[in-house]
Amino acid sequence: MKLKNIIYNIIGVAAMTLSLAACDNIDENERLIYVEPEVPEVDNTAYPRCILVEEFSGQFCVNCPDGAKTLHEIQDAYGADTVIVATIHASSLALKEDEVPGWIGLANPIGEKLYESVGKPSLPAAVINRQTSPIGRLNWLGEINKALSLPAFVKLAIERQYDAATRQLNITVIADANADFNGNLHVWLTEDNIEAYQDYPTTYDEKYIHNNIFRTSLTAEPMSGDAISLSINAETPSEYQYNVTLREDYKPENMSIIAFVDNANGVAQATKIKLAD
Repeated sequence: MKLKNIIYNIIGVAAMTLSLAACDNIDENERLIYVEPEVPEVDNTAYPRCILVEEFSGQFCVNCPDGAKTLHEIQDAYGADTVIVATIHASSLALKEDEVPGWIGLANPIGEKLYESVGKPSLPAAVINRQTSPIGRLNWLGEINKALSLPAFVKLAIERQYDAATRQLNITVIADANADFNGNLHVWLTEDNIEAYQDYPTTYDEKYIHNNIFRTSLTAEPMSGDAISLSINAETPSEYQYNVTLREDYKPENMSIIAFVDNANGVAQATKIKLAD
């Protein structure tokens, strides 16, 4: 096929060999087994807990479709608004945005920095609620269960207005707390239903559907986030404003806004909302 020839001419056989070496090799007979967790007893002053999963992936990573499938199964069990996934394409196994004319690449500079900040792990890998090192997919469910069992004393909500004519997005993040909290606020955009190339162990898919793709961060400091301080004694919730004009290639109907707060102990709370109705 013409498209297949292009990819092998551009990327080269060496990239395919690298992908086979760098990805986690998982026996095809190993399967994720979902075990219904016990409902933890938590402080009744706590808010419902949502967590953030930062999944690191790449279009030339042959085992990354299995990683995406694993997280999809976990989200089916818990809800995609409870286990919030941001899939970050990075490394030599990722195709950068605008790198090859006519190709849809999913890696961007912020994602590459996020990948570097966790030590450039082999793909697929995920960091759970910023409380783990990058781990392989067979350990994701256990760490997600553990993160969900912890109480949350921060509450987040997102309000947004989107003008389709100007592609202007205005976001308000509303934060409240049942305990004093000092940390950082992050606001990300992700996109679903992106049809683009993806490698498998023995084949490839030119029309693979990529979901949860990290597009950008809206905070002034994309890596560290924006500093916030929440007080249990505050009379009203705190509000934080963000504005952005969407790129022309982003499809707002497929996009979501993720907001989360973290500190040295990891992610204290996360939330997610569709960008447009």
